[in-house]
Amino acid sequence: MEQRRSMKTGNMIDKLIFYFQYPFVRYALIVGVLIALCSSLLGATIVAVDIAAFCVCSLIGKISGRV
Repeated sequence: MEQRRSMKTGNMIDKLIFYFQYPFVRYALIVGVLIALCSSLLGATIVAVDIAAFCVCSLIGKISGRV
């Protein structure tokens, strides 16, 4: 059973090594990681700004007595 599992893992690693021999695959992986990183940072910033804007608006509403 152990030998079968190691053969499957070895086969998968061999396939990955085979695919990474092509430059466009390496570039696609790098670009994908960079896009994911930028998207997560931008999304977190947008959510934080929206939450801050909501808090400010609700505070202004409470101060003015409209809420």
